[in-house]
Amino acid sequence: RRLTMDWLTRPLPDTVEIAGQHVKIRTGWRRAVRSYILQSSNEDGLNLTDATALLTSWFARDGQIPQIVKDNPYMALSAAYDWRDSAFGQAMPYGDGSSDNTSKKTFDWEADSGIVRIDFKHIYGIDTSVYQAHWYEFALLFSGICAMDTLTSNAMQARRPLPSDAADYERKQHRALERAWSLPLTEYERVKMHNARILEEW
Repeated sequence: RRLTMDWLTRPLPDTVEIAGQHVKIRTGWRRAVRSYILQSSNEDGLNLTDATALLTSWFARDGQIPQIVKDNPYMALSAAYDWRDSAFGQAMPYGDGSSDNTSKKTFDWEADSGIVRIDFKHIYGIDTSVYQAHWYEFALLFSGICAMDTLTSNAMQARRPLPSDAADYERKQHRALERAWSLPLTEYERVKMHNARILEEW
């Protein structure tokens, strides 16, 4: 039986295990979202400055990072990532665990921040500019938005590839939606395309 979280009667998780100790993690949703943005802007992995910024954001109290985190920075960062990412698996733990095996990016926390803000306001009446919440609560509400007919879910659906047996009219319609909802190129993608163009010309 899959382990799931009790969203109704239990407190939301606010600690991670580092080197055998339970360490308090700061649970505000903005910290988690910023960590996704920081990760996506570092294609080749985080540098020391960014890794330290994340550890400080998640673990510092009164400006001090706990010694256990300082002594085990990689373990602490890995534990924080696991804590952050498990929120979505716990939010809606349904399905058989299979995947469509597509690696295409369908959502970007920075590029799609506007439509997420609109959807939170429209669906829940929440103004995210002043909303304070535990990351797991935010992830639960965000998962609900992704499951409804919203701007966010429409954008994600437009970016997913169609099945191989899709009809021609579906492909034509999907191409139009895909162009309308296409994500901006990252700096890494821009450089890659530029280098490929130079190779072609030479």
